[in-house]
Parts: sequence; structure tokens; C-alpha cells
Amino acid sequence: MVILGRQCDWAKIIPVVLLPLLFAGCQGIAGNPSPGDSGSVTSSPTTLAFGNAQVGSPASLSETVTNTGGSTVTISQAKVSNAVYSISGLALPASVAAGQSITITVKFTPSAVGSASANLSLVSDATNSLLTVPLSGTGVTPGSLSANPPSLAFGNVQVGSNAPLSETVTNTGGSAVAISSASLGNAAYSISGLTLPTNLSAGQSVTFHVTFAPSTVGSVTANLTLVSNASNSPLVIALSGTGTAPGQLGISPASLSFGDVVVDASSTLSSSLSATGAAVTV
Repeated sequence: MVILGRQCDWAKIIPVVLLPLLFAGCQGIAGNPSPGDSGSVTSSPTTLAFGNAQVGSPASLSETVTNTGGSTVTISQAKVSNAVYSISGLALPASVAAGQSITITVKFTPSAVGSASANLSLVSDATNSLLTVPLSGTGVTPGSLSANPPSLAFGNVQVGSNAPLSETVTNTGGSAVAISSASLGNAAYSISGLTLPTNLSAGQSVTFHVTFAPSTVGSVTANLTLVSNASNSPLVIALSGTGTAPGQLGISPASLSFGDVVVDASSTLSSSLSATGAAVTV
């Protein structure tokens, strides 16, 4: 063939023209999926572990489903195999384009104490038409506080003195409890050794001291009130004590008259000591 008066060597021209086209075609085969590829779905995370959740209180986790294939996938069904789990955020049927993702919220609401497992199953027209996500969680009882002793009786305490007593509070429930505040109904009482807020895991205890320091004579009552997120909040501990006057010694008779006593002889008279108000050590 002659072009512009020159002889063309097609054996040389054809490879030069076709090679870039062949190379581009190979790239299409080895690179990203073409629109004709089937859709495929994956989950992240592959399992959902809720850990401990209080009975009757919901706990939520997110699940992301991604179409890793080359064509749109339609999710037609979604179900869980245990009634304590539920799904939200997914309207069916749901179309997921190639390379796109959707996020689902899975909620765990235990109805009883103990472990509860299930599967989240997604049915679609993907090559892996059934995608299964294992679910696990444990129902636990709410936190609950108990006091030992349930009340504090200080007895008689001299005005101007003080008397401490120990109090132990234990979380007897199955969930952690946070004690946020502690209050006393009378200034004659005070607390030491309790840092707020205080967190108690299931079965854990905290011991602190309550001190009674009366400023007047007479009976003094109050309540120690602990506010928390426990099921039995607030916990109320009754306090009682009596302020007494300082001890005073009395002698009777107030004086002793021995009269006349012969030299080198002896005479004996009796006198009694008594304490009033509070005990006195002689």
C-alpha cells in the first residue's frame, strides 16, 4: 500500500497500533471489577459481642455491610434468631451499589439473667446470598447496695469528744454501681474514707467511717444517705447517739469531822465518791 507516495509496511504498523489497545483491555480484566461482575457482601465486625447488659436495659452496637463486588446487591431479608435482639436502620429491600456500605444497628435487651446467643442473617442476591453475623451477650441483674451494719448506734459520747464507727457498703447486684453523693442530716456526724464518686463492681465493697461528735447534751439522730445508680438508690443508714455532759465527781459527806483523837490512837470515817454525767477515771 502507498500513502502519500510512500510504501507502508503493515507488518510494522499494525503491532504499533494494536498493542496499546490490547494493553488497555488487559488492564480492564486485571483491575477493578467491571460492571458485569456479581455483587458480594461482607460484614464488619464479623461478630457482635455485647458483653454484660442489665436485664430490661438495651445495649446497642453497629454493624456495617459492604458490597465488595462489581454490581448492585439487593438485601431482601434480615432476621435474628433470638427475640432479645432487634435490628434498626435497615429498610427492606435495601440496594447496595458496588463498593458502597450500609450501617445497621443491632440492639440487645436481655429479659433474663444469663448468656444469650443468636445469628443476624441477611438474605440477598449476592454471590454469597446468606450473610450470617453471630451475636452474643449476657443478661445481668442491676446493681444493688447493702449496708453492714444497717444502722449505726454510737451510744453515749461526752460533749467535746468524738466516737468513730465503721460502715461497709457492698454491691450485691450483677452490674457496676457508681455512688455519686453522700449526705448527713446533722452536723454532729461526719464521714471519712469515702471518695466520691466511687465505683463498685459486682460483689465489691467499700468501708468508711462515720464519726459522732456531739456539741450539746441529749439524743442526736440523723440519716446517712448514699445516692447511686443502683436499683435501690438512695441507700439510707440510720444514725443515733447521745451527747452527755463531762463526768463530775461528787463526795459524800462533803466534809469529815474526826473530833478528839488520843495521841497514838486512830479514828476512821467513811466517805463515798460518785460520778455524774459521764464515767470518770480516778
